[in-house]
Amino acid sequence: VIPGGYGQYELMSHEPTIQFLQKIYPQTKFLMTVCTGTLLAGVAGLLEGYKATTHWTSHHLLGYLGITPVKERYVVDRNVVSTAGVTGGIDGALILASLVAGSEVAQQIQLYMEYDPKPPFNSGYPSKAPKSVLDTVTNNAKSITDKREIACQNYAKLRELG
Repeated sequence: VIPGGYGQYELMSHEPTIQFLQKIYPQTKFLMTVCTGTLLAGVAGLLEGYKATTHWTSHHLLGYLGITPVKERYVVDRNVVSTAGVTGGIDGALILASLVAGSEVAQQIQLYMEYDPKPPFNSGYPSKAPKSVLDTVTNNAKSITDKREIACQNYAKLRELG
């Protein structure tokens, strides 16, 4: 599982982390990325040619990494489960549990967790959020999104050079 969030963009240019992911990936049966962890897996070259998702503020960056962007809460492509925002990680974990142990076990886990989300507001995705809320969050995320974009652009340039 590769998580995202604040601090993740620094790892996108941290060579020991990239090398670790490249080394361990061939030994894994499944890979799961949560939120902007998809970008970290992408700069490690693990998702080239895959369909995937990530947090909505960084969704436009997936193409730099050779990833086909899909605007869904979670995406399963071959051995990779990618999720959008952090709460999508719960959905992805349940999907991963079903892939590993079957849907009955995944449903048992969901019940034990009492996972039956009913958010108090209908603003959990940009297309649903009021414009003022969307504008504020977009503004607040601009600095970190810009840093992530630079890291993705650098990866794309290196990829072009071969």
